[in-house]
Amino acid sequence: MTGKAKSTPTSKSIPRSSFVTEEQIRLLYMHAPVSNTGVILISVLAYIILQPFLDSNLLIFWVLILQVTALYRIYLWYSRKNRPESRPANRWLNLYLVGCGLVGCAWSLIYPLMYATNNPIVFFALAMLAFGVISSAVPILSVYLPAFILYTLPQGLVLSVTLLRFEDKAYNLLALAVCVYLVMTTLFTRYTNRSILQSIRLQEQNALLIEDLNNEITHRESLIDQRTLELKEINDDLMTEIKVRERAEERLQQAIVDLDATLVAIPDPMLEVDENGVCLNLWTPDPDLLVAQKEQLIGNSVNEILPVDAASE
Repeated sequence: MTGKAKSTPTSKSIPRSSFVTEEQIRLLYMHAPVSNTGVILISVLAYIILQPFLDSNLLIFWVLILQVTALYRIYLWYSRKNRPESRPANRWLNLYLVGCGLVGCAWSLIYPLMYATNNPIVFFALAMLAFGVISSAVPILSVYLPAFILYTLPQGLVLSVTLLRFEDKAYNLLALAVCVYLVMTTLFTRYTNRSILQSIRLQEQNALLIEDLNNEITHRESLIDQRTLELKEINDDLMTEIKVRERAEERLQQAIVDLDATLVAIPDPMLEVDENGVCLNLWTPDPDLLVAQKEQLIGNSVNEILPVDAASE
């Protein structure tokens, strides 16, 4: 038996430092198809609504830019889905952050059109669009706060500057309201982000705990397998020893049988006596030669069994 106990595994396949970042990237890219498809549809709808009131090349340029930037993020999602190993995790994150910044800047291009027209429908539509776009980013981009800031900050700043250009106190107050709304939304997103990070860290701890348990189970199973092998070897050794003893006993029994046959074949009676002359056993080819039964003679002295002259010999 040469088995050696294996040491407990200590290596971890889950990198503790990158688990949170990789999970944030996964959640960002998970929402990319739906959110960017929404950007495309909303921008087309906004174009249909605003086009009768704003016959401007900027409106067409705005729609095209928004489509391209949204498709860029969809392309990133598609590329990562099919070849996630083609780039490191941080590279995927940085590319998506660039996409968020581009889409945020593309949204902000429409807001200066407020200043180009005094049509209340255009003003109301663009204001609702700005608040709606910023609000919709909270559940989608709150997993990574820099992505939310890059997406919403250009819109909030451009909308506030556009409102401040109106020489009217009401517009200035509305610009202040936009800034306050942007700050409050960012703070709320930060709170949501902390909750998400806490949840991710709990997932990390659970994953590491499960891995530790799996490693421990694997180690215990290896010890059980090793002990089972050792016990099997011990059992095999015992069975071999038992078989050897059985064969030895068989040979001994055969030797006794052969000895009895040999003694019986001798024509003269033979006695086995101890140092005191007491008969322990006897053999004779003809029981009629005995003065009594064999069982009756065993235990008697030689003088009692044999004639005096034969006993003296």
